[in-house]
Parts: sequence; structure tokens; C-alpha cells
Amino acid sequence: MNDFQEKLFKTNYHKKISIDKDNFLKSLHLKIKKTEEKRKLNNAYFGIIVLFLFLIINQHRLIDNPIEYLYYEDALYELDFHSINSDSLQLEDQYTYDVYMFLLEEGDIWQALDLINELENEVKT
Repeated sequence: MNDFQEKLFKTNYHKKISIDKDNFLKSLHLKIKKTEEKRKLNNAYFGIIVLFLFLIINQHRLIDNPIEYLYYEDALYELDFHSINSDSLQLEDQYTYDVYMFLLEEGDIWQALDLINELENEVKT
């Protein structure tokens, strides 16, 4: 075994392998560049997949029950019946009062009295 090992060592010592440094560095830099490009591409694919999953999950929530979301939207913007702060009867009374005052300021007393009479008769019927 010693002879074999000695022969092996001698062949290795005698044989000098010539390495082309420029070729080696070019191939090394090329491999590094390719792995960086693959990593960037994989990150982009992963980001696109995450974005699509996010959009799909949110789309499923919106389609789930739109009537429920309309109720929440009405409550949010105070469009539902219970959150309206104005009473239509009070607004109507204010409007008629403004019309009376306008007619009285214009000096048309008889027309103001006719309007009051019409509205009182309308309320009674």
C-alpha cells in the first residue's frame, strides 16, 4: 500500500494542472449573477402570488353577503332611518313659517292668510 500511495503522491506532485484564472473568474461571476437573477425572479413570483392570494381573499369577502355590507355602509355614512337627525315635520313647519314671513314682508297679507287657511284645511282632512 505504501508503494501505491507513493506513486500517487508522485504523480500529483509532478503533474501541475494549469488553471486559467480569467476563465475561472468569468464563470464564477457568471454563476453568481445567474443565481442573483434567479433569486430576484423567485422573489417577484412570490410577491405576485401573495398579491393574488390577498386579492382573492378580499374578493371572496366582498361577494359573500353584499346586503350585510350595505347595512354597514348605511350605518357608517348615517344613511339609515334611525340615524337621520332631522325630522321632516319640523322641516316642513320651518318652510311654511319662512313662506309666511316672506309673504308678510312683501306686504301681501291676504295671500298669506289664504295660504294659512289652505294649510289648516289640508291638515284637518
